[in-house]
Amino acid sequence: MVPATVIGELHHGFRKGTKFEENSRKVREFLAEPRVEIHPVTFRTAEISGDFVNHLQRQGTPIPTNDIRIAAAVHECRGSLASNDDHFRHLPAVDLAQERPA
Repeated sequence: MVPATVIGELHHGFRKGTKFEENSRKVREFLAEPRVEIHPVTFRTAEISGDFVNHLQRQGTPIPTNDIRIAAAVHECRGSLASNDDHFRHLPAVDLAQERPA
């Protein structure tokens, strides 16, 4: 499952680089795979995002808005979030995927 917000983040990054067309093509090919699902931003995603923002504000640990939306989508789907960004650890309700040994 790929949250729609992730696609926006990738697209933004591709626009800043020199291989926009190539990178965009690779993402479209990946997203076309039968096992890959795009998770849209739903009303429930928005509710969870609001809860997460409140939680982070109470803790004094803000994180980027798009990352809150990504975490909310993962939580909504009961999935595990694969990310190297440590700030997701400020959201204990989000299951973080563990690195597998090589």
